[in-house]
Amino acid sequence: MWAKLAPLLAEDGITEDSPPVPLAELQAALDRALERYNMMQFTAVGEQREAAAEVLRKATLAIAANHPAVLRSLLSAVEPEVSEQSPATVAGCTGMALGLLDGWLTERDPQVPKGLAVRAPRIVPARWPGARPAGDVFPLARKGRALSSVMSLTRQHGGFNVLHGSVLALGVTCQFWATYAGEDLDTLTARVIR
Repeated sequence: MWAKLAPLLAEDGITEDSPPVPLAELQAALDRALERYNMMQFTAVGEQREAAAEVLRKATLAIAANHPAVLRSLLSAVEPEVSEQSPATVAGCTGMALGLLDGWLTERDPQVPKGLAVRAPRIVPARWPGARPAGDVFPLARKGRALSSVMSLTRQHGGFNVLHGSVLALGVTCQFWATYAGEDLDTLTARVIR
């Protein structure tokens, strides 16, 4: 863990070679470094982002087709860390879904049709896995704070439940967006989940 946090601690001037610092100062620097490290895990880039986008597009179509078992199967194949099977990770998919929702439900994303955020769903059917965390995601995303709240959501619901909830919220929002804009869902997801 030190190897992962060391560069982040160095930004605060704390290295293996630096003079000792008071415990309170060290704790504050560790807290900041850990928060930055965790946020980096939820920000997929390059191949990992494309893999996460592919998972989110497939999940959205499973939600629209009313196939909870397909959604569960798809999301259970997402690994906690990058693996040989897929570069998509739980954190990458969760972070991407929450980031997209932040942009869509505040209408900061220029692709979002005017009025979508006001009319978009606020709840999801309870029968879907992740319905409870999805219910917590919607109000946060409307304030543009879903991604920045990922750690508190994870503490409250657990990482895999937040994955399911964020994907469910994203899928329901995409489905509503397609209907609202009179656009084909496959076309929409290919264009906006990137």
